[in-house]
Amino acid sequence: MEALFYLFPYPLLLLLLVVITFVAVLVIPKRIFPKKRWGWGLLALEVIVLVAFSWYYIQPKVYPETYLEQAPNSVEYLTDVAKDRGFYIGTAVSNRTEGKENAPKYFNSITPENELKWGRLIGEDLRTYDFSQADSIVDFGLQHNVRIRGHVLVWGRAADFFKSPDLRTLLKDVPEDKMPDTLQYLIKNNIVTVLERYRGKISQWDVVNEPLNVFDGGFDENIYYEYLGKEYIANSFRWAHEVDPAVTLFLNEQFDQYDSEKAHSFIKLVEELVKENVPIHGVGIQAHAMFTIPKIEPFRAFISKMVGLGLTVEITELDARLRLFDRHEDPYLAQGRFFQEFSAACLENPACTGITVWGISDRSDWYDNMGVFRMHRPNKSTPFDAEMNAKPAYYGLLNAMKNQ
Repeated sequence: MEALFYLFPYPLLLLLLVVITFVAVLVIPKRIFPKKRWGWGLLALEVIVLVAFSWYYIQPKVYPETYLEQAPNSVEYLTDVAKDRGFYIGTAVSNRTEGKENAPKYFNSITPENELKWGRLIGEDLRTYDFSQADSIVDFGLQHNVRIRGHVLVWGRAADFFKSPDLRTLLKDVPEDKMPDTLQYLIKNNIVTVLERYRGKISQWDVVNEPLNVFDGGFDENIYYEYLGKEYIANSFRWAHEVDPAVTLFLNEQFDQYDSEKAHSFIKLVEELVKENVPIHGVGIQAHAMFTIPKIEPFRAFISKMVGLGLTVEITELDARLRLFDRHEDPYLAQGRFFQEFSAACLENPACTGITVWGISDRSDWYDNMGVFRMHRPNKSTPFDAEMNAKPAYYGLLNAMKNQ
């Protein structure tokens, strides 16, 4: 419900007003409110306004692509600037899209979008692995001499919300008292199996992904947390480090804002891990601008806090929905300014070693296939449009690297 309010605040407020009016007309005695027909009339008017406004609000919008008229004759490559400063600029890729083939031209780092996630690797017995899809991306990256970010070894929300794998169904016959040991074995087995497979090929891994709730500061109450408590996070890092001490290990999380309850809870979690000498080396900041545009100063302070704990920082899944810039005269230009300012806030810190965008072009924008975002277009959250024309978002990334 909180996500819906972020996307449709005014229709939901109107709906609340309709409900209040409806209840009032039914509950208030006739002796107090003798002319109830006025109340029913008001309710009918509110419903009409709600339907009309909601229909208008969810309709896809089209914004002028003025950037096409201002495009330079040739595109300067991000890879050239990144190479000069020893920096990684990356993108998520998949075997199903055009992004993989275009990636090495513009980026010197790639992240398999889904192919290394546990649910994509295993069969229903949870022990038989099929690495063919993942190997295809990893081999492609090695052939083109780009860095490969490993994503992800342990993700509780995937097991529950995305059913990838659907552990609650697959383990339904396991007795309750055996569940902790079973889950601990499966987590450790997956970490060992995957890290051994890509030893020497992938040097950086997101060990645990999204350990906190989507909006508040509590722990995500997934199946791992339910049976193992928050210790599953620290243990995952310890097991990964035991398998391959040479790998850089990241905790990856998504934030709406960086001065929020969730951000403060994350800082506390990381402080605890560091204090307990858990082998955590870096923090991955996903940076999906899904519901709101994050404020820059709190983001800058958040990075400083992580760096102060002795950790490396990377932006790991950067995108920004175009619809969020609807109030600007030129939403594409505003989107580009955000990419530049947000990236620059990370780049100004030497401990920020990489920025990865979550997809190359709008042709395969993940938001377009994700629930409520289908109704609130345009998403167009990537650096290139569907025809692979560089958008202001691309030049925002480029300018951020050139100017720092």
